[in-house]
Amino acid sequence: KQDLTSSVLGVIEAVLASVACSNYSVFFLTDGTTSASTVYNLQGHLQVPRGIGVFEVASDGQDNVTIKIQFAHVMNVINQLRELSSHTIIVVISNDPAFLAAFNEWFLKTRLLVWSTRLLVVTRLPLPKLLHLQRTFSKMNAMLVISSDNDLGNISPREAQALRVASWTPSRGVILSSNLPLFPEKFSKFPHRPTLLAASEGNPINKIIAIEASEAPGEKSINFKGPIPNLMDYLAKALNFS
Repeated sequence: KQDLTSSVLGVIEAVLASVACSNYSVFFLTDGTTSASTVYNLQGHLQVPRGIGVFEVASDGQDNVTIKIQFAHVMNVINQLRELSSHTIIVVISNDPAFLAAFNEWFLKTRLLVWSTRLLVVTRLPLPKLLHLQRTFSKMNAMLVISSDNDLGNISPREAQALRVASWTPSRGVILSSNLPLFPEKFSKFPHRPTLLAASEGNPINKIIAIEASEAPGEKSINFKGPIPNLMDYLAKALNFS
């Protein structure tokens, strides 16, 4: 089995240290090609209030049925343990596209797909080989670590594209690439300001007013006045829609 390089261990340690909260647990999941000793070495550096779990689903030489049975068991155990803490961080370490695809399938089948569960996938695979995962990861609180260049990427819901949010060096640690933090909030507002259609009716507190359109003489535009339109304006500014 291969050992994780010191740089990969450094990235994982730095990410976990930067996103830690007062009540969380960490579960490592590997494909059987990573030495468990390298994962256990992290325990001496991490202070995890709810503990650390290490799980392995060996994919080398196993048929698909056996791998699915293993994933079903491991994911159910992780899901049960997740309920013991308010936040869970799952760290998946693999360079096997089939293993990552199988994990992605079982992650969706269980109830792990909640925002309080953070997913960190560490791999040497380049982004073009992870395209089949990006759309699903875009709906999760997930980040990718491309260990070949120590880039940290968040999968944005906008067209399911990867967004580089940080990099890591041994001397400087995590270096943010923008004003976004690690595991940024994806769904607090619309990323590209859509135009939404809202229906309303006239009543004493919600008035419909017809105004002559200056850009088109003879035509009228419809405006709404009242507490409900004011609330819609407030929501539009907060959530970035028109």
